[in-house]
Amino acid sequence: MRTTASSVITRRQLIGGLAGASVAAALAPSVALGRASGSARPAQAPPPRRAPGGGLEVTELAPGVHMIAGAGGNTTVRFGPDHVVAVDSGLPDRAEMLLSAVRALAPDRPATLINTHWHFDHAGGNKAFAEGGFRVLASAKCRQRLAGGGRIDFYQRDIPPGEPRVLPIAGVVGQLELDAGGPITCTAQAPAHTDGDLTLHLRDADVIVMGDTFFNGIYPFIDYSSGASLPGIVAVADAALAQAGAGTKIVPGHGPLADAEALRRYRDMIRDVHDRVAALIDSGASEDQAVAAKPTAAHDQAWARGFFQGEQFTRIAYRTIQAERRGAPAR
Repeated sequence: MRTTASSVITRRQLIGGLAGASVAAALAPSVALGRASGSARPAQAPPPRRAPGGGLEVTELAPGVHMIAGAGGNTTVRFGPDHVVAVDSGLPDRAEMLLSAVRALAPDRPATLINTHWHFDHAGGNKAFAEGGFRVLASAKCRQRLAGGGRIDFYQRDIPPGEPRVLPIAGVVGQLELDAGGPITCTAQAPAHTDGDLTLHLRDADVIVMGDTFFNGIYPFIDYSSGASLPGIVAVADAALAQAGAGTKIVPGHGPLADAEALRRYRDMIRDVHDRVAALIDSGASEDQAVAAKPTAAHDQAWARGFFQGEQFTRIAYRTIQAERRGAPAR
């Protein structure tokens, strides 16, 4: 097992004795950071079913592996007879419903929650999961941001610091191997959607969980105030594609279940928009001038179907490139 963390954790500690969980404080939302629409579900994906209570869609990806949509960002659940792992806790006001759906899949067993990053639509339900008996893991940078709080500049939103007693128990650096009905490889990524993203590979189930490094079928939110990087998003996609085959199921942070071809299209779009906006910046264009140049025009029909239109995504790309070039300070 390869693992580096800001505090030492062992497989025994993760698999056993998970009562008394600690997690990040809930982050009050006003709007999720992305909305799904448009893209077709891969042919190999079964139809989703509604979770009890309505509002959530549960899709079985493999035996013991499910994707739950409708609680904010997508949640992935993996379970075996002795353990359940949930990836992302959604929005605070959907957390109890999400927790019930997870426990309906895998009741009465030790439980771990993994945050792919610190945003409120993926970590906002942490408090509910903690109170439900889950212990929490995140990347070291994600844990740092949950502990210190910060500002999401694009939304002009201040996130308060998390309570010390409810922060993730450890911050993963590099890779961490877990087991819950099968192996789970957690990888702390270089800056991409934020500077604290985790992706997960469930090798035996042929499932890759991307968090918000991948928005399927819609322009993404990229948090330049949290150390994001467009080339970093391309690099994370490249790494996932190197592990993916024709039948691999890829869980995006937002949007429907995807396959390798959908991720490849997303990577190509991100790379092209980055290159076009970077060239405009190099030419001396202001943000408004870059927007007027319509660098996303070739992609708008396919990708401007969710939360952002081409103008907003151009502004996000412009600010992300500028922040990365000047070395935006960690918050």
